Amino acid sequence: MELDVPVDRLIGGEIAFYTFATRGFAPLTLNLHASLRRFDPALADRLIVFCADEATAERLATAGVVAVRCEPGALPESADFGRTGFGRVVSHKFALAQSLLRHARYVCWCDGDIVVQGALSRRVPELVAEHDVDLLMQHEWPKDVLNTGFWVARRSPAVDEMLADMATQTARLDVDDQTYFNERHAHAGALTIATLDHDEFRCGNRFYYRSLGRPPASTILHFNYAVGQRAKTDLMMQHGAWYLPRPRRPAAWVRLRYVAVTIGLRLGLWLADDRVGIDLDAVLGLGGRRRRMLQVTRALHGRLARRLRGG
Repeated sequence: MELDVPVDRLIGGEIAFYTFATRGFAPLTLNLHASLRRFDPALADRLIVFCADEATAERLATAGVVAVRCEPGALPESADFGRTGFGRVVSHKFALAQSLLRHARYVCWCDGDIVVQGALSRRVPELVAEHDVDLLMQHEWPKDVLNTGFWVARRSPAVDEMLADMATQTARLDVDDQTYFNERHAHAGALTIATLDHDEFRCGNRFYYRSLGRPPASTILHFNYAVGQRAKTDLMMQHGAWYLPRPRRPAAWVRLRYVAVTIGLRLGLWLADDRVGIDLDAVLGLGGRRRRMLQVTRALHGRLARRLRGG
């Protein structure tokens, strides 16, 4: 895959900041770009979005996004985590990185379900200067795994070998890139890797429904663990991180749902698990006991909604 990237699109003349979009997830990509326009305007003009089809490229370009059609071949319009086609879609983040590193010294990948809420264009060069490593990666804690949703890679033979393997194997096996990376490359010793602070570059388990106020200040918020565009969009709206015009659901309804879930999760975790904070399995309703807890939360939400409506 040959790409021509103008130097003026690179952060500091050496870091390519990019993502990849299919038609189904274009709204999330637009929201990422909208977050950049609000919190880091200079970086909004440097985000390069490689698109799987002409319609997606045109839609994003109309919104002022630097959109590039990259001719990846037939891909599903959207492929959710764990579904058929997911590995073929995410393989392009690694293939694109290989090509970009022929023009840039570093690449910075950003998943479309991320929002930026800080000066990322300043922080990434600072972190690159601070850490002499092949990879800087988002870190899920306390799960203690490397997250492939946000990372910075530098040009090196070890990185090129890893990117080639990730691009080939995730597409061939149609597998989850994060699981494959952690099993195959994270501890193999060929790469030098540093982790990003998990409270500055937050995954969902570090902020979902943590308090009745806004999520704590972070450079990025990653809305992972939720599957599907609608689920991610709902979470973004509830956490005040949707920067596009809202769908028809009124703001009061979104806020009510957030408060109900937050209270329900806190009560459920205290009664069932006797631990402080939030368990993402509980947020997603996985497991029998946690599923029952989420059902109670939804019932509470329904009762509050009916009372407010006078029902």
